[in-house]
Amino acid sequence: VDESRLGEHVVAHLGFAPGGYAELAVTDADRLHPVPPGLDHAGAVAMIGTGRTAMGVVQFAEPGPGDVVLVPAAAGGLGTLLVQYARNAGATVIGLAGGPAKTALVAANGADLAVDYTEPGWAGRLGAHAGKVTVVYDGVGGDVARTAVGLLAPGGRHVVFGWSSQGLAADRPYLVDGVSVN
Repeated sequence: VDESRLGEHVVAHLGFAPGGYAELAVTDADRLHPVPPGLDHAGAVAMIGTGRTAMGVVQFAEPGPGDVVLVPAAAGGLGTLLVQYARNAGATVIGLAGGPAKTALVAANGADLAVDYTEPGWAGRLGAHAGKVTVVYDGVGGDVARTAVGLLAPGGRHVVFGWSSQGLAADRPYLVDGVSVN
């Protein structure tokens, strides 16, 4: 490595090599990313891992002005980044989270509307956005996903990147525009 980099605070994505969360690791210098001032090492590691995942998710439905983006689990690591990305892209962002503390975090992270999905009838709190959602970034699945997909506008996009909830059950139809896709 160039001696000018000695002592520099860096993070690296090690790919499939083990030890990715170690304090010290050996990798090629071209894999190093400087830690920006004001960002701690834990945050930098999160951006290398979770940030890369967020960028992978948005490539399937890039948000922009005029979009209404709904993010279930918006208080989690990936959800937080998706909320911020969509907001910075000019979209209107609805973040779903469980409980008052998490919805407050979602609002603080830039969501235009933070909704507690553990409250019965949560979809009714979307007001004028109901039926106008253009993108759902869904890492939750289950009942939350079913309800979220029902809020999509015609032509809306449902990007699935995980099913942390109960998934899809055969006895509970999953409907898109009134058609069962289960």
